[in-house]
Amino acid sequence: IRDRDVTGVQKCALPIYQQSLQAFRQLADRPYQAEVLIHLGDVQAATGDRIAALDAWRLAFVILSNLRHPDADAVRTRIQDHGSAVPDVGQDYR
Repeated sequence: IRDRDVTGVQKCALPIYQQSLQAFRQLADRPYQAEVLIHLGDVQAATGDRIAALDAWRLAFVILSNLRHPDADAVRTRIQDHGSAVPDVGQDYR
């Protein structure tokens, strides 16, 4: 698969992740919200939307930090690797 084909497949994944995120929000399933946000951010980064990716990862980080989930550290690193500040974990996300 050529690079442009991969980007097309990734762009097709965006609405699926967004629909999944809405479903997990309706179910109030915060761990799965965070998981979807991480994957959504990965796809957004791969398709060149760095700002949206950082937003998704920041939301995932806040959720995981509030849950004291061990994956929060990996998301923190991802945010920092993309040259951005990590959000204050005192803020809550819904």
